[in-house]
Amino acid sequence: ATIKALRHVGFADSLVALLSLQTSLLATFGDGINAGLYNALTGAGVCLVIASIGVWSIIDANRALKSTQENKIHDERQ
Repeated sequence: ATIKALRHVGFADSLVALLSLQTSLLATFGDGINAGLYNALTGAGVCLVIASIGVWSIIDANRALKSTQENKIHDERQ
C-alpha cells in the first residue's frame, strides 16, 4: 500500500510538472494563442486526475483495512 501511495504521489508530481512546463512554453513561444484558456483546461484536467487518484487511494486503503480486519478476526477464531 505504501508503494502504491508513493507511485500515486510521483504521478501527481509529474502531472503538475507538465502543467508548469506547458505554462512556461506557452508564455515564451505562444504568440497569438489564448494561453490562458489552454492552461485553464490543462489545469482542470490535472486537478480532476489528481482528485480521482486521491479518491481511489482512499477507497483502496479502506478495502485493504477491511481485509486486514477480517483476516485478524478469522485468525482469532481459529
